[in-house]
Amino acid sequence: MPAELIMELTGESRETQVQPPLGAWVNFFHFDPEAPSQLKLKSVQSGAQIDRPVVRHDHNWTVEIPEAACNRPAIIRFRESAGNTYTYWIYEPGAPDFALFTALLDRYRDPSWIRGRGFLVLHGA
Repeated sequence: MPAELIMELTGESRETQVQPPLGAWVNFFHFDPEAPSQLKLKSVQSGAQIDRPVVRHDHNWTVEIPEAACNRPAIIRFRESAGNTYTYWIYEPGAPDFALFTALLDRYRDPSWIRGRGFLVLHGA
């Protein structure tokens, strides 16, 4: 099973910017801040495929995802495919899986979580 990242999308003012905490960048995306790379992303819901750079904004690293401009709070789920390629889903309030992933994040936090938006990296077997 491939690795997955489940993360809260909170009420950030920049709606399309997804800002994983540093622990998620390092432990899931294998991110090197000295050499940020481009991510290849595919939305399972819309089928859209996009290439996006990882960009530094103040003290946060961000990636622009158009579907993240949704009702908040929401959940984004990434699944690692190969290299820097990831599929993703966005779950808004009212969607059946939103309640499931919210309950999961309420109960479990990633060991590298310090503060801020909740996330959990699930490593495949």
